[in-house]
Amino acid sequence: MQVYIRKITQAANFFAMFAKRAHIGGQLGLGINPCRRIDVFEVFALLATLCRGTIQSKAQLLFDVFDVDRSHDMSEDELALLISSVNSGLAKLRLVDPATDDEVDYSVTGAFVDAKGRTR
Repeated sequence: MQVYIRKITQAANFFAMFAKRAHIGGQLGLGINPCRRIDVFEVFALLATLCRGTIQSKAQLLFDVFDVDRSHDMSEDELALLISSVNSGLAKLRLVDPATDDEVDYSVTGAFVDAKGRTR
């Protein structure tokens, strides 16, 4: 657990440093928007998505972060937050186009449909 907390602290410090540099860069006219906020869910989504590891370990990390109510079951709202956070983070890095709310809703609805086409 201590290793996990240390890694989270290191990541938070890194992104705090980045935010400070973005603010300074904005003041110097370097084209960096100092008003952009850093979303903690986007940070973890990007870390899990872009770092090395197996698909299973990445999925477990994402599940642990986005299972907000700790029910050990992913709800529609939690899955929508996960999809939005991954997409938003990747879009800010210009690796994907931003998804619309309708596209996120479509993905979430599709994930909760059973073999007979019923939603739960």
